[in-house]
Amino acid sequence: MIRVAIAAYCLATTLLAQQRVTPEFMYSRIWAIVPMIGSGKPGDAKRPMFLPNHLAPSAAQAGQGPLVESSDPKGILGVQMWISDDGTKALIELVAGDRSAFNPIFISSVPGVEFFERGKVTQAQVEAEFKKFKKDFSFSAATSVRVQ
Repeated sequence: MIRVAIAAYCLATTLLAQQRVTPEFMYSRIWAIVPMIGSGKPGDAKRPMFLPNHLAPSAAQAGQGPLVESSDPKGILGVQMWISDDGTKALIELVAGDRSAFNPIFISSVPGVEFFERGKVTQAQVEAEFKKFKKDFSFSAATSVRVQ
């Protein structure tokens, strides 16, 4: 009986001691350079390619911090966007519950689409690529997407 109590106590303290994973490491995340699409008219918002209207941040919201729009646990959960200096490209950070949500970007043959997966490139490499399109871009000045 005492052995069972000691074993239960050891198990319980071990489980309670585990640290929670921070959100930036909990989900799949990519950064991408994609063309802007849409006419800007009602019903056809100007938005980054691969994002439907309901997930696309407006130009006024670009670079203003995280924009969490979706509650689909396997779909895209968070979007952050910066518009290139010439206005033709969007620099986006996407967070998804499952990597398969990024498949349209991964298989795209559209010229100019580039993507970078977390863990396969460094933040400095992504920042260098983004600076080609937005000269003053910096992750340290940007607000990271936080998905809770």
